[in-house]
Amino acid sequence: MRRAACLLALLVALLALAGCKTEAVLEVQVEPDGGGAVQVAVALDAEAAARSVLYESRGGRTLPVDDLVAAGWTVTGPTEEADGRVWIRAEKPFSQLDQLGSVVAEVAGPDGPFREFVVERSSSFGERSWRFSGTVDLGRGLAGFSDDGVAAVFGGEPLGQPAKVYAAQFGIPLEDAVTFAVVVDLPGDLDNHNGAIGPAGRAAATTAAAPADGADPATGTARVADRGAAVVWNPRFADSGPTTLSAASSTSDLQPQLWRWAGFVVGAIGGLILAYRLVLLVVDRRADRARRPGGLPAGVMPVMELEDEEPSVVPVVQPAELPGRVQPVRRSPAGSSHASVVQAPAAGPTPPRAPGSPGPAPAGGGSGAGLGLIVIETAGALLRPHDVVGDALVPFVRNRGCTLAARSIADRYAVRTVGACDAAEFWASLELSGDPVLLDDAFARGFELSEHVVSFLTQARDRGVTVLAVGDDVPEWTTVYRQRFRLDGLVAGWVCSADLGVRVPHPGLFDAVRRTAPVAPSRAMVIAATTGLLDTAARFGYRTVQYHPGAGDPEGEHPVLRTFAERGRSGAGRS
Repeated sequence: MRRAACLLALLVALLALAGCKTEAVLEVQVEPDGGGAVQVAVALDAEAAARSVLYESRGGRTLPVDDLVAAGWTVTGPTEEADGRVWIRAEKPFSQLDQLGSVVAEVAGPDGPFREFVVERSSSFGERSWRFSGTVDLGRGLAGFSDDGVAAVFGGEPLGQPAKVYAAQFGIPLEDAVTFAVVVDLPGDLDNHNGAIGPAGRAAATTAAAPADGADPATGTARVADRGAAVVWNPRFADSGPTTLSAASSTSDLQPQLWRWAGFVVGAIGGLILAYRLVLLVVDRRADRARRPGGLPAGVMPVMELEDEEPSVVPVVQPAELPGRVQPVRRSPAGSSHASVVQAPAAGPTPPRAPGSPGPAPAGGGSGAGLGLIVIETAGALLRPHDVVGDALVPFVRNRGCTLAARSIADRYAVRTVGACDAAEFWASLELSGDPVLLDDAFARGFELSEHVVSFLTQARDRGVTVLAVGDDVPEWTTVYRQRFRLDGLVAGWVCSADLGVRVPHPGLFDAVRRTAPVAPSRAMVIAATTGLLDTAARFGYRTVQYHPGAGDPEGEHPVLRTFAERGRSGAGRS
């Protein structure tokens, strides 16, 4: 993959041929969620553009930017804009702060003028802070923006001819015709910096026309960046040494601080309210037992009626045990054409364990009936698709040029998910080139949450039920899931196969579960799409539920969950 320096090097070469003034802007925009974008823009005056890029376009030729587009950059221009100059722009987003350095390195190479660009984020009570640092070194002149490929085109010279030839031809050194600006736009209010304050969005300025309200940039109308103030540096080739960049910003939320002080004042009142609600809860539960239909014994209740059968009566756990969502679905009797009966797993005796398998964890709640832990399989239950290799990895690498057989791709996936190789080795073994951090990010973003699962997990959290995610995964992917879907407040921990060196359905996964959340298996439920994982869980004494949202019955003998939606809203209860 060519680096983005090919764009700057190309424009520098065009400038050399034109001999006119131009401006180059590198802008870093950081969003509050840790994502953002790197933008590169180069502006040529009308004379320089007419001699170079516009001359080329009139001849039917376009800028050679296919490698940039393949690397994830969006390139626009050359376009004459409102200031009368011709602009060429390139932009690439990033989703995590630790990706910034890799994206900036693509602009001018790891040894280019832009080095060690880093943004760090920290949080304290009611406040979040960002700190940016970096270095710009223009000591090598414009040749620092060239590369071996461009030099080869020009016969070995980085800019086509020695710099003194251009100086003699145009009367000034070539570097005097170029001005640079580095712009950093951080969230919140600026605290301190060593640059100047200027407008954000310089590298994403307007196009030629004034924008209409609601105009779409794709139609060619103006795109205005209204992002407030940013820090601007203007390094020069004449500087005696590298330019060190630093800036910091912060946001403060007054509401948490006010609540902290208010909490001290109303603490006594809150204690009284809590006691009052506990009394009401006890009274309501006693009244609920008194209203049991038909005098059915405790632990038994009628469930929904099938089309032409008598109402069924099945054992269920008390409502407080599940986080207020659809109870698992039991298969219909053999030969029945009707939908399945809604049934929650009973809090009965612990299933027998296979000889030699570990026993239930003694810590964390004994043998009480209340549900204290939900273990959810990452791919197939928490996320979709279920078939990671066939439905996610194979299409991902095929679209990027991999020619390996599906079985070979699956073998490499198995090696990665037991921690036997790192990201760089994994993607290289799949015939993919590029930054392994960005490839991990792009692959993990191909997954989506199962329908209604966020509401399900929210109710689990509100009822005090701990949730752990377990599956064949690596920490680099689960980090993307956590940040993209904001799961840190819902999923208490992630048990990754790569951290343990074993894959589903190995019993070692449940050893890690017991160390992470020491809840007795009799008070824990495993929700998974993989039958083998459920079989292992059952041998440990866990309650098991197979998530199967599609039609038909899955393999295995575990209770089936068709949807995470509430019964009342989804109409679930039939498979």
